[in-house]
Amino acid sequence: MNDTKDQVTTHVTELETYIADSQLLKGMMKAAPKNDARYYMNGVHMFGNTIEASNGHYVFQATLESDFEGDVIFRLTGDIPSSARETVLDFEKKLATHLNSKGQRLDVSAIEMVDGSFPDTARFFGRNISDNPLSEITVNTKYLSLATKLFGPAAEGATLRQFESEGSPAYIVNYDQSYHKLRAIIMGIRI
Repeated sequence: MNDTKDQVTTHVTELETYIADSQLLKGMMKAAPKNDARYYMNGVHMFGNTIEASNGHYVFQATLESDFEGDVIFRLTGDIPSSARETVLDFEKKLATHLNSKGQRLDVSAIEMVDGSFPDTARFFGRNISDNPLSEITVNTKYLSLATKLFGPAAEGATLRQFESEGSPAYIVNYDQSYHKLRAIIMGIRI
């Protein structure tokens, strides 16, 4: 399934319907760039029990409530209503139906599939990180507060772990563990 050690080819093994937490999906959609030259970044990556989005400077990753049978990159054409609680993703019909807390339909968006390979984030999240901290890292602080803007108050608390990625320092940020095990990687910057 790996094209290279740094990329994961996306595909849908069986077209299926998946019910996603609307707030989580909305945050991931906002985290994904809209017009990045790396077209495969212009969507949300969903596979197994994982959903993630990246712009190359950060990666947001969270745990889905149940496993997804497939491996896709997609984006929605419309906004997710603020009162939506669940979004039914029908990959066969390429429709996302947004439901309120009573299960009533609020809106429908088209699903656009993004053909390509998403960066292999397991090389960061799936690795053993030593307890030997690096001395210093400078990060763009707007990325530290981005989770609260994208995912709401559930992502206000965070634990930071510093590690080295390909010779450069980076942070893994673990947000409130009660919210889909949301975590992010924020890369260091040069100043």
